[in-house]
Amino acid sequence: MALLIVGCASAEKSQDKARLLDAVPVVENPDHGEKDYIPQDLYDAINHLKKLLQPEQIQEMKDGSEKEMARYHHGLGTWMRNSWGLWRGSSISEWFNSIGIEHPDDMSGIILDSLWRDLNGQDLRLKEQVEHYKAYWKYVEEVLDNE
Repeated sequence: MALLIVGCASAEKSQDKARLLDAVPVVENPDHGEKDYIPQDLYDAINHLKKLLQPEQIQEMKDGSEKEMARYHHGLGTWMRNSWGLWRGSSISEWFNSIGIEHPDDMSGIILDSLWRDLNGQDLRLKEQVEHYKAYWKYVEEVLDNE
């Protein structure tokens, strides 16, 4: 019987964590901005997410490692790519294009990593992130050219 109770508590805790990890912003306070707002650049995106996300979501991100931010790629990342028009040439996607980032998955990855760094008081190291994605796409292009 004790195993069953522990198992249920563990499953409930796991579900709570999954809910936070796949969280999509829920706006409860209209003073925190509109859910439909599209940020202009990376810095605006970070500030907007800090207003939109619930305190528990922010704390979960801050307490995790930078690598763990990849867990948000399909929940929050998908929401950003779709809601912020990263596939459609919105102002923020044009900003990313201007610094050499073309793919929406890369844009949302930079936003998520930068959010974690901001929450943890670290430098965003934007140039380093951009170079990482450029090197990746250069490698992919070389592989495809050699097929």
